[in-house]
Amino acid sequence: MGGLTEHFSRHELECRCGCGLFNAKGRLLSTLEVIRRAVGKSVHIESGCRCAEKNADVGGKPNSGHLTGEAADIWVEGLSNRDLGVVIKDLHRRKLLPHLRYCYLIRGRTNTRVHVGVDEKPRRGVFGF
Repeated sequence: MGGLTEHFSRHELECRCGCGLFNAKGRLLSTLEVIRRAVGKSVHIESGCRCAEKNADVGGKPNSGHLTGEAADIWVEGLSNRDLGVVIKDLHRRKLLPHLRYCYLIRGRTNTRVHVGVDEKPRRGVFGF
């Protein structure tokens, strides 16, 4: 089927600027798969891999996990970011997301996006909500 995993394709995770950058790490892909299976419906990738230019254009941090293929901003139709965040917290609590290192709710006009990161940067905690 040409997918990277059962539910995700390279195209979904490539940089959105059109440069074709794809450097998604396996631990990010496995994290997304676990979330997809838990919600039982499509998990949409708002932003996956980013080149430096795209990252700057969207106001991303200079050390963003998106630059290294270790982060994705995701959403699920019919779920608020809070609802999706609760699912992710539960999966983490049950030790089903061993690679998850950081997760926060993205504020905005829709309040549906959630950031998931698997980078190894030091953090105070896994959840920013």
